Amino acid sequence: EGEGRVEVSNPVSKEEAWLRTSLLPGLVRRVEHNFARGTRSVRLFETGTAFFEGEQGAEAPPKEETHLGLVVTGDGSPPHWGDPGKKVDLWYLKGLLVRLLDGARMKEAALVPGGELHPWLAEGEAFSVSDGSGGVAGWAGRIDPTRMDAPAWADPVWALELTLPAEPAPRPIPIYQPQPAFPGVDRDLALLLPNSIKAQEVEGVIRAAAGPLLVELGIFDLYEGKGLPEDHRSVAFRLRYQSDRRTLTDEDVDRSVRAVTVRLREELGVEPRS
Repeated sequence: EGEGRVEVSNPVSKEEAWLRTSLLPGLVRRVEHNFARGTRSVRLFETGTAFFEGEQGAEAPPKEETHLGLVVTGDGSPPHWGDPGKKVDLWYLKGLLVRLLDGARMKEAALVPGGELHPWLAEGEAFSVSDGSGGVAGWAGRIDPTRMDAPAWADPVWALELTLPAEPAPRPIPIYQPQPAFPGVDRDLALLLPNSIKAQEVEGVIRAAAGPLLVELGIFDLYEGKGLPEDHRSVAFRLRYQSDRRTLTDEDVDRSVRAVTVRLREELGVEPRS
């Protein structure tokens, strides 16, 4: 019996008797094919249909979903004499996933550490994607090494799979905005976060409290280890403030940063790192 849930009535072989529910097994087999020929860096993707039982059971027509699957391993970019390069890791995969969610216009989707994981992903090195209404829209993480035949020299294989919307949201109309005439101001905020608090939660509080002058927000540093309390990490955010009407003063920015730190303390119990 295969891994699918919908059986083919007249299969061409016993190995192909079930319709697939996931794109990852087929993509992993292609990675193995490349490994067997000495290829260390592999990037593959596929868009295709996954099949599930219909709402009335096996007698009903199967439910079909359009999925996007992707696997990467090895170097994160082509070799270049001016760039030592970096291997693909979980953070690299997360960056790809965020861009794919934006491209698919899945605005309500959110990354959830742990949760309901794909059976081909390694526990502790994977996360799921919430669709914003309590369901699962996808998964991402490291392929479980027991699921594939990889040589000793192979790097970890990272993968993601998304269920694409049946009716994608309309593409936003680009609106031209001239370059700001007034300079921006950057402020760095290093926070001591318990491991139970997601950086995404912190980002939401910062955006809500900072006010309209905040134009960019991102993480630029993560530290875990010596000098920090147990089960804590230091996450540094860079806040960029800018106005299209005037040059900002230190007081403008200080007022916003104070509001952010107060809100973080009240809502999440998070303090700036001393």
